[in-house]
Amino acid sequence: MAQQVEFKKVRDFGEVIGDTFLFIKQNFKPLLKTFVYFCGFFMLAGMISTIILQINTLVDSNAYVGTNNFQVNYFHQLGDHYIEFLFTMLIGMLFFNSLSVSVLGYIAAYIQKGNVVPTTTEVWGYYKYYFFRFFGISIVTSLFMGLCFVCCVIPGIYVFPAMTILYPVVIVENAGLGGAFDRSFKLIKNEWWITAAIILVVWIITYFASAIIRIP
Repeated sequence: MAQQVEFKKVRDFGEVIGDTFLFIKQNFKPLLKTFVYFCGFFMLAGMISTIILQINTLVDSNAYVGTNNFQVNYFHQLGDHYIEFLFTMLIGMLFFNSLSVSVLGYIAAYIQKGNVVPTTTEVWGYYKYYFFRFFGISIVTSLFMGLCFVCCVIPGIYVFPAMTILYPVVIVENAGLGGAFDRSFKLIKNEWWITAAIILVVWIITYFASAIIRIP
């Protein structure tokens, strides 16, 4: 039996990426079960709401094809569907929140059990405790990130790695927003470049993987 991934270990850049994929490989089936169990509803609701929004917008826009002021009328019709648009955005946020909490809850339970695959019930304990708490923290950190980028791009880039690892800190270390904020900046102190590089590489891999899934 292959040795389970140890999270609390100092790694270089290559080892972080390699062990990330190793963990996914070793835990693929239970992770997939966790995803379907906790995120399936939001994923399905998001697909349905997006399809409805696109169909309604397309039908209304086709009614103005060839008419005067087509562009003005088209965007006016888009505005008529703002409730559907906001609902679709909300479902998307809840899906991302559910995905993050379920995966991080799985990892937290995995670590707590001594690198043993947790049950769905054990992950549910983390999920129900952190779901709304995590959602509120996500809104606050998103506003903070947006403010940093609006004021000046450089502060936004600087705080991005810390805000990214803030989410695991909240669940794995059971920290509040203030404690997680402080802890995140301490963790990347003197390690900003490698942390940013790892996050960027993982984001690129995730983006292309999700794009391939979305093509159909």
